Amino acid sequence: MTMPVLATVTTTTTRRVLLVDDDEVDRMAARRALREAGLDVEVVEVGDGAAALERLRLGGIDCVLADYQLPGLDGLELLREIQRTPGSPPMIALTGTGDENVAVELMQAGAVDYIPKSTLGAERLGRSVRYAWALRSAEEMARRAERARQAYLMKLRALVEAAPAIHAARAAGELAAVTASRAFQLFGAPRVDVVIWDGGPPEHASEAAPDAADVDWLAAALAVRERGMRGLYADGLALGAPLHGQDGAILVWLSSNHASTAADETLLDQLAYNVAVAIDSARLLRRAEQASRTRDDIMAIVSHDLRNPLAAIRAAADLLEELPPGAPDAPSVLASIQRSVSHMQRLIERQLAAATIEAGSFRVAPKPHRLAGLIDEAVAIARPLAEQAGVKLEPDGGPGPGYDDEIPLDRDRILEVLSNLLGNALKFTPSGGKVRLGVAGTGDGVVLTVRDDGPGIEPGQLGQVFERYWKTDVPGGRRGIGLGLYIARGIVAAHGGRIWVDSAPGQGAAFHVLLPRTSAV
Repeated sequence: MTMPVLATVTTTTTRRVLLVDDDEVDRMAARRALREAGLDVEVVEVGDGAAALERLRLGGIDCVLADYQLPGLDGLELLREIQRTPGSPPMIALTGTGDENVAVELMQAGAVDYIPKSTLGAERLGRSVRYAWALRSAEEMARRAERARQAYLMKLRALVEAAPAIHAARAAGELAAVTASRAFQLFGAPRVDVVIWDGGPPEHASEAAPDAADVDWLAAALAVRERGMRGLYADGLALGAPLHGQDGAILVWLSSNHASTAADETLLDQLAYNVAVAIDSARLLRRAEQASRTRDDIMAIVSHDLRNPLAAIRAAADLLEELPPGAPDAPSVLASIQRSVSHMQRLIERQLAAATIEAGSFRVAPKPHRLAGLIDEAVAIARPLAEQAGVKLEPDGGPGPGYDDEIPLDRDRILEVLSNLLGNALKFTPSGGKVRLGVAGTGDGVVLTVRDDGPGIEPGQLGQVFERYWKTDVPGGRRGIGLGLYIARGIVAAHGGRIWVDSAPGQGAAFHVLLPRTSAV
């Protein structure tokens, strides 16, 4: 007769065997064989196939022992029903007959083993159940591996889909924000922080959470670049990868309840590659834009800056042609031509100097020179312009340490630097203001400082003042072609020195030039 769940034998383990048989004596024999085989199992007993399927739906069964001859749904039909559900437990068939055809049919349908009840002993049944468990574990491992593979493929697909958005980012902050958003999708953590460092200030962005705790991101990025780093937080995990082909790193911090895997590290490596490509692309774009601006600036020089002296030369030449021989105005006309030619020559020389600095082939010829004479000459050159502008030009504190020092330098080039700094200071200092030139000795060199009372420089522009073709946005300022400070930086660097600026809006500017006491050439 059909029987419901009859009894449960509980042991110390969580492994469960579902015993399906309508014969109480046979169930007793199976229980005894399991016990004698040394298997710690919980045996769940049912009397027919329908009850077995109902129990299997509840889950938690590791192996099925089923009689072939069951009322209603026989063992073969039960096996086929079990096989329809992926991940179902393995089944061992028991039968009171020794029909080989039945055995073949059961094995072909997916049974792990076929045991005649006449041979049902502890050794035989124990070996079969252990094999079924091993098979179930292997199948579960294979299913987990397949699920992991499918999840990884989905993440790879998401990474490929993320590439266009990452590559489209141009500004560093935008790149960090886009990368954080994509990393949030890739790693599935409730919170993701991303830091990108490419040699400058680290760019930090968060996704789905406020900013991260106070962390020395630059030190962390250096650690990743040099030797790899994990566990930047006590309550979380930071993955790190170097930027391919870059002097930098990317850090991805995952919230504490997210378990990182080796696959995550591989994904991060690919993400770092995309970020590195984006940084390279942005740099190439900036260079292309700079080249375009350079071309436009050169065209502007040709069409405007050179056109004016050329027009003056043409007008003077026409006038000279009309003058009779020995005319008293001839010398002044010739002087005008010479001034225009000299102006054109200076413009061309500046372009050539900027080009050699850009190409890294700029050279200086330093020789020992007293600073006092050089400073006096620079002031003498600038004084007429100061008087014309109504600006007082004076020493900053008078002769001090370093003023009479002898420094190895290229006289003409350093004079060009001082003339440029003094000229700029005089341009932007209002009438009645002061421009000061000071000297200070240091252990390794001498610092020359030019201070002015001008409008100062906006904080956002301080990092650009020495760039090629940079021009101030100060209203009313007389604008050149924007090469003076760029060339000055190149000249000072060629001496092994350094040039920098301190300024604040409304408080003037101070340009400092450090020249070493020993030649760098």
